[in-house]
Amino acid sequence: MIQKKMIIGIVTLVILVSAAVYTNFGAGVDSGARYNYELDLSDTFVSKEGHIERPEDGMQWAILSYAVTNDDYRPCVSTNRQVWEWRLMIDGHTYPSTNDSYDHPGYVIRDVYRGETDYQTLVFSIPASVSLSDITVSQNYTIRNNGFEKDDSIKVLKVTQSVEVYRYDHRLEFISDTALGDDIRPGSGMRFLKVTYAIVNDSATVGVSMGSFYFEWAVQTGGQRYEQSEYYSTIAPGYSGATVKIGQQGMSVCIIEVPIDSNIDDMKVSFKYNGFYEPLGIFDDTLL
Repeated sequence: MIQKKMIIGIVTLVILVSAAVYTNFGAGVDSGARYNYELDLSDTFVSKEGHIERPEDGMQWAILSYAVTNDDYRPCVSTNRQVWEWRLMIDGHTYPSTNDSYDHPGYVIRDVYRGETDYQTLVFSIPASVSLSDITVSQNYTIRNNGFEKDDSIKVLKVTQSVEVYRYDHRLEFISDTALGDDIRPGSGMRFLKVTYAIVNDSATVGVSMGSFYFEWAVQTGGQRYEQSEYYSTIAPGYSGATVKIGQQGMSVCIIEVPIDSNIDDMKVSFKYNGFYEPLGIFDDTLL
């Protein structure tokens, strides 16, 4: 059995060792770091991969760019958003930075040592109705924070990424009720509208997929919106789910059911391309 005196000795040794480690780790904690920041509101930002990132409906991005200068904070200042917590206060509600920060080209976790200055970007999702004057910014460095000072003289670097681009063109035409097969018919009072579209990939590194899962075509006519049918589209002649690589061109089709009395000239065409990883689509009417 371990004697009580030995247990007390072990505990005392652990405390002494811990105190020594903390003293060494905390050397120079009387000095700190300085920071400055700027806040912008936006409907989009371009990710590290060059894709357009959009917030959820009814929300907008608040993009916080900050600079930190480590004067004498030891061993270093971490820019990990789990360590250095930035928050936005809006009408009594607190908004922390979101995981979308990891996709922004301005956010890279670094250790900032004495004499160094680093630049970072954090992304927040806030209500679309909010303006800059409604927002109060707060920050808390959670490791031995002695109160980093805000220094307006520090220049803030706003990091951006060039968007990846593809071009597209489309053509509308009505097709016969039997065009998709003898046993396939449109619904009562409806007819088949075929959208033929061409894609040229100028710079989207992961490629642009022409499949109906990625391209979601729709038309608006008579005050109603009509979306593509994935099933009808995939069985239509000319359909392709191929991925168009950089420098290549491709073509595909989709099928939309529209009222039998609708007119192509009155239709407004729209589409959404994979909202999670969205390069910039530029209309080019010379492709078809």
